[in-house]
This record gives sequence, structure tokens and C-alpha cells, in this order.
Amino acid sequence: MVTVDRPIQDIIDNYQTQTKLYRKMLTYAQEQLEMVRSSEDNQQLKKLLLNRQNLMNELNSLNEEVRKLQNGVMDILGISKFTYSELGGKINDEHFTALKEVVSELVHILDEINKVDVINQSLLRSNSGHKLISSPNFREAADAYNKALLQKKEKS
Repeated sequence: MVTVDRPIQDIIDNYQTQTKLYRKMLTYAQEQLEMVRSSEDNQQLKKLLLNRQNLMNELNSLNEEVRKLQNGVMDILGISKFTYSELGGKINDEHFTALKEVVSELVHILDEINKVDVINQSLLRSNSGHKLISSPNFREAADAYNKALLQKKEKS
């Protein structure tokens, strides 16, 4: 009998790593909000956005890795989707619970980041002193973040 314990644990570990990185992203988003509210130097803001973009690149790599792991588990289990309803009863209860908890935590963090970023974007658009909103780096970072947010919400 083929077991999925190792790949499921790898998925959980991957999500835990993503959780740590998204917490860092939340900190960056909050720092960005403080900078935008205080009309701090654009150079500092650009640097922070570059840090966020670099973090998103790392997260995108982890997302690719987790998708491959999920596809492998789906093949082994003969399921068409990597969802709770499909996984229920097919993986051990400990892994099932850990997976639900880590995904729930990720969704919560992503929601918090989204709330802060909505305020950030609104302030950047209304603050004529910050022309950053139209910069390619900002758009790329925002697009990458929004893509990751959608992927996480689809998983829950």
C-alpha cells in the first residue's frame, strides 16, 4: 500500500513556511502603511516594496512546490481535487487536522494583509506625493500578492 503521509507532511511543512513568510509580509504591509501615512521618503517606500516583491518571489516558489506535492497526493489517492471533502477519510486524522489548521491560519493572515493593502493602495492613490502606485515594481508586487491571495482562498 502506498502511503501519502510523507507528501502530506511536506505540504503541511510548506504551508507552515509560507505562514512565517506571510507574517513577515503583514509586517511589511503595516510598515508600508506607516510610511504612506507619514509621507515618508519614496526611497524607503520603494525599498520596502522591493522587499515585499522579493518575499512574493519566494512565496511563489513555495506555491509551485506545494502544487506539485498536491498533484502527487491526488494521483496516489485517485482524487480530482485537493480539498478537505476529497481528502477526508483518505489521510490520517492528525494530518487532516494539521492541514486544516495551517490553511486556516494562512487565510487569516492573507485577509489581514489584504485589509492593510486596501488602505495602502487607497492612500497611495490619494496622496499626490507618492507616484509609486504607477511604478512597475509596485504593480508586480501587488499582482503577485493578489494572485497568491486568490490561490489561498480557493484552497479553503
